[in-house]
Amino acid sequence: MYYIDISGQFSIDQITQALQDEENLFSEFKDSTVITADDLSVLNHARFAECDTRPIKPVIVLLEGSTAPAGTSRFWNGTMVIGGTSRTVAAFR
Repeated sequence: MYYIDISGQFSIDQITQALQDEENLFSEFKDSTVITADDLSVLNHARFAECDTRPIKPVIVLLEGSTAPAGTSRFWNGTMVIGGTSRTVAAFR
């Protein structure tokens, strides 16, 4: 397992893209926590597992309560900071 930090100023689309970009490097997004960096910036601390292949379906992050994209299932929900605001989100694959 390893972690990457994603800006809490990003939009939900930018966060999804950052997670998908990391998954293209043969990793799978597992979950995320919110942390405060030494410079006091708020970050989404995303956890990944290394894989031998790319995930078959890309991760999609939506606000909690959003309709799941067709053909996907929710595998994680929690808090992420989006555009500087703490929000409850769900991740689908």
